[in-house]
Amino acid sequence: MTQFLQSDLTSPETSVLRRFPLTGADVGVGATVIGAAVLLDRQNKLTSAGKPMVMLTLRNATGAASLAVWAEQMPAIAHLNSGSAVLLTATWAYGRGGTPEWKFVGAEALPIEHPVLLEAQPVAPVALGVLGARMQSLLSVLSTEARQLFDVLMHTPVAWEPGVLEPMKARFVAAPAATSNHHATRHGLLFHSIQTAELALSLAKTFRRTGDAPDIDLDAV
Repeated sequence: MTQFLQSDLTSPETSVLRRFPLTGADVGVGATVIGAAVLLDRQNKLTSAGKPMVMLTLRNATGAASLAVWAEQMPAIAHLNSGSAVLLTATWAYGRGGTPEWKFVGAEALPIEHPVLLEAQPVAPVALGVLGARMQSLLSVLSTEARQLFDVLMHTPVAWEPGVLEPMKARFVAAPAATSNHHATRHGLLFHSIQTAELALSLAKTFRRTGDAPDIDLDAV
């Protein structure tokens, strides 16, 4: 009997709002899984016999994986574009090398605003809770006025797109610092900002201690 598994993405009990476990962790061989992921790339290829196939690369917060789509399955992905959210169905089964891998079963397009799209990039190497604690440590050095200004900035609604108002904080915490090269991960902008602020604060404290800049303004730094 086929075993259907789903991995939590958000609280509602629906596969459309659950992550697909791309690493295969804790999935039994033979299990068929349904869940959300981001289609990063699709490459047209040929098999050793010269038949067309497509290699899909997908990612979400559980990791990344590549799945082969054979000629007879290709109609199922004709409507899917790179960078889109998809509801993936695949079976965790033994491959030719004897190790388990995902075998493509089917895929459907998900709404363009689906939350899994925020997981198209890997996660920052430092846990979000740790980054939050480091941010609070930095804020504790500031004056009351500076902390209030920061709080207003983070909670001010911004028109990110027509008709959509969202506080700065939500985007700031989730965003990468770059698309490549450095901090190109979810929470990367927060991580990079904290690292930069910590370095600047360390230098400022050193200048104070050595007398090179005893009156340096930490709020300004």
